[in-house]
Amino acid sequence: MQDYRRLGDWLLAQGDLNHNQLDHALRVKSQTNSRLGRVLVELGYVTEDRVAEALAEQYALPMAQLAVLADGFETERVLPFDFAIHYHVLITKIHAHSAEVVLADPLDIDLLDTLQRMLGLPIRASIAPQGKLDDLIRALFNRPVAAQPSPLPVAESIPINPPKKGKKKSRIDAQNDRQALLTTYLPDWEEAACA
Repeated sequence: MQDYRRLGDWLLAQGDLNHNQLDHALRVKSQTNSRLGRVLVELGYVTEDRVAEALAEQYALPMAQLAVLADGFETERVLPFDFAIHYHVLITKIHAHSAEVVLADPLDIDLLDTLQRMLGLPIRASIAPQGKLDDLIRALFNRPVAAQPSPLPVAESIPINPPKKGKKKSRIDAQNDRQALLTTYLPDWEEAACA
C-alpha cells in the first residue's frame, strides 16, 4: 500500500480499462452513487473477479479461497443472515487474539469498525468477489440463490463519449486518508502471521 491509487487508475495502469471506459464509468458512478467496482462490472468493462483481484493487489490483502473454506465458518454463531448478505461479509475464524473475515469491499471502514467492536478483536481481512461471496453466504444459511442484481438505473442513459465542455475543477477526494485508515484496520498479514 505504498503508492495509493484509486481503483479506476489502478485498473487503467494494469491495462484492464481504457480512458474512455473509465471516464464513462466515473460519470455513471456520479449519477448512481454506486461503487466504481460495481459500475465497471455492470457496464461489462471488467469482471467481479478482476475487481476483487485489483483490490487485493492494491491493498496487499489476500484473496479468499472460498472453495477451500467450506467448513469451519463462524458466521452463523455471530452474524445474522441479513447482516452478512447486506454487507457481503463472512467471519471465517475466531482466534484468541484476532478474527478472520472475508469481505467484498475492503474500503468499508464502517463495517470493519463494527466487526471489530462486535467481536472485541482485531480483524484480519481477505477479499472475495461479491457475487461468489453472496452465493456462499446464501448456501451457508440455506437460503435460495438470489436473482442477479438489478442493473444501475441510469447507466444506459449516460453516453460513452459525452460532448466536450470546458475543463472542470477537480474535486477533493473525501477519503484521501484511506491508506491510514486501512493500515489501522487491515494490518499486514505477514506481521499478523508472526504474532
